[in-house]
Amino acid sequence: MESRAFCLLMLYCFINVCKLHPLIRPSNGLRLCRKNSSLPALEVLPGGGWDNLRNIDMGRVMNLSYSQCQTTEDGVYLIPDEVFVIPQKVSGVETNSEIIMSWLEQKSSTSSSINADVSFYSVLNAKFSTENQRMKTHQVKESSVTARVQNRFQRGQMQKLPSAVRDWRPFSRCSKQLSSALHHSVDSLMKSSTSLINNNWEIDLSLDDIGKAIIGGSRSDIAKFAQSQNAMDKATFALNEISCTYYSFRVTDHPELSTEFSKHLQRLPTQYDVKTKALYQRTIDTYGTHYIRQVHLGGRVRRVTAFRTCLATLKGFSETDIKNCLNIELKMTLGFLPANVSLSNKCSQILKDNMNMGFHQGFMTHKTEVLGGEKYFPDLVLNQSPAEAYSNWMMSLHDNPEVISYAILPLHHLVADPEVSGNLKTAVTEYIEENMLSVDHKESQGCSQTPNLDYNCCPMQAGRGKLVVTVERAAGLKADLFTCTDGYVKVWYNLMYEETEVIMDNNDPEWNISYDLGSIEFGHELIFEVWDSDVIYNDFVGICVVRPERGSHSHSCKLKRGILYFTYNASCDAHLTGPRCSRYSPKA
Repeated sequence: MESRAFCLLMLYCFINVCKLHPLIRPSNGLRLCRKNSSLPALEVLPGGGWDNLRNIDMGRVMNLSYSQCQTTEDGVYLIPDEVFVIPQKVSGVETNSEIIMSWLEQKSSTSSSINADVSFYSVLNAKFSTENQRMKTHQVKESSVTARVQNRFQRGQMQKLPSAVRDWRPFSRCSKQLSSALHHSVDSLMKSSTSLINNNWEIDLSLDDIGKAIIGGSRSDIAKFAQSQNAMDKATFALNEISCTYYSFRVTDHPELSTEFSKHLQRLPTQYDVKTKALYQRTIDTYGTHYIRQVHLGGRVRRVTAFRTCLATLKGFSETDIKNCLNIELKMTLGFLPANVSLSNKCSQILKDNMNMGFHQGFMTHKTEVLGGEKYFPDLVLNQSPAEAYSNWMMSLHDNPEVISYAILPLHHLVADPEVSGNLKTAVTEYIEENMLSVDHKESQGCSQTPNLDYNCCPMQAGRGKLVVTVERAAGLKADLFTCTDGYVKVWYNLMYEETEVIMDNNDPEWNISYDLGSIEFGHELIFEVWDSDVIYNDFVGICVVRPERGSHSHSCKLKRGILYFTYNASCDAHLTGPRCSRYSPKA
């Protein structure tokens, strides 16, 4: 009995010792802010890691604290303490801003009558107004300078911003202007995609010796799409985009680092060699090569169209024709033009031919990126007109903005330890050099002087090639009754003519002579006529007719009196194939 009681006592103690306690996580103040306000937190924020080769977000490197319960200027979102907001939107409202160094300098923004000071001091300060009391509390308690600006989202209402936002400026970057450009290589397309980075992201990195290699975005989805299309066939890329910017955010020069990122840095060794490289590589895999210091938020529709350059050329469509047609087609899709607008015959033919040939055999392939707003592309909404769909997407950008451009800095700028910072700089540089996209030198070399090829190395006409004819021999010729044949052969192809020499007194002549007819157009008849040369007039012995096809061919042709033996070799011009070289093939 005593042993049983002892066991129960030990079990009770064990249960108390092992009693589960809730896991307490450090609070960043967001939950407390949400208790007092129903506002959502803005999810698109700077201060995160960034892999500039893949164009993707990585682990967060900065701490996010909501202790001040800051909101965006329009009061729509909660934002962290060290993030500042710059509104960027279209408006005809004149924007005024002023810097107020002291609360004694403040005057009411709505009425000058309340600025009279009823006190012993002869100053104008509106000290009894509610606006002045808020200003005084803000400046005295926080020892700060205040910027007062108009909020165009709230009909010009005056609001205060943190003192760090001294470079506040109004912007108008939302329009229905559709930009378009043609790129003749993957390299050119990738360089245009890095224009979304609005600063020199290579700063302080040792990338001077990499030549013309493509670095930024070299592993992005657009890069993979362009490379895959260019691998199948020579491609030209038409880039169309439209964007709208509503907000800009930036962080302080010396932000507080996130706890996880700080721990990661502390584990990095001060030595950088083959053994420790993996640890630094793991940091880059987690947080990227750079961190985002500033972002512009809004929306963007970007469409890259890869069209098979040579196939389009053979069909008679110029690059300008295709570019203009794509612009019109996309404007119709976005609702900029009526859906029933009449297209030119050329544009109608371009779109019709591409549809008739099918997705895999057509000469155009699209890839569309939509950033911000509701997650759809306007031409995929079945129950809405294109104009209505695009308008709804534009309106949704206010509540669902995304990053459309950004400023980034190398990750090592956040590291205080000089040795670790230098090692991380080296690791980032090596990572970029190992993963960059090399320039395709074949594209930059141009074409050799080859017939029927244009400046893009594309065949200008189908059904073109070269033809070599060999007249070998004849047998059993009996042109004359009493003498042997004085035979010779006439050769025609289209307007080209050749004639063999005469072999005297021989019913079985052997010429074995070849004629290089050079560049030809397939589809015409290759004609051989055998004649007997006489003093008064020549006798016709027989005729052979063939239509040349690609390859080497030997023929024995029965004449009226005898047999003619001949061969021919027909080859297609570059990038043409088929029996009569009428089909395009990028590998031919």
